[in-house]
Amino acid sequence: MLNEILISLSLALSQLNIELEKRETSAFTMFSEFPPELQKIIVCESNAKQFNSKGKVLTSPTKDRGIFQINAPIHQKKALKMGHDINTLEGNLAYGWWLYQHGGIKQWSCAKKLGFI
Repeated sequence: MLNEILISLSLALSQLNIELEKRETSAFTMFSEFPPELQKIIVCESNAKQFNSKGKVLTSPTKDRGIFQINAPIHQKKALKMGHDINTLEGNLAYGWWLYQHGGIKQWSCAKKLGFI
């Protein structure tokens, strides 16, 4: 009985790892297709991290969240209406890309720090 439980847990963990690898690969592909200046902004804003060392969404004191450091009070409702959860890596990347397409780089403080504007 215990062996069956352990085997089931092992299979479940294996499937979870496969799913996480697929998501990471998808996110990396998306990131690698961004223009170089946007990649540099992401690294400057969040060190290209969605989560902190405790596994929670990287959040600044001003409530900027995730890899793109999207300001939650301003953008979260709109992002969710569009189907993007900025608290997930995929959602943050997708909404950040949308912001970039519709407003360029001026909305990120690192654009100025990096001398892009």
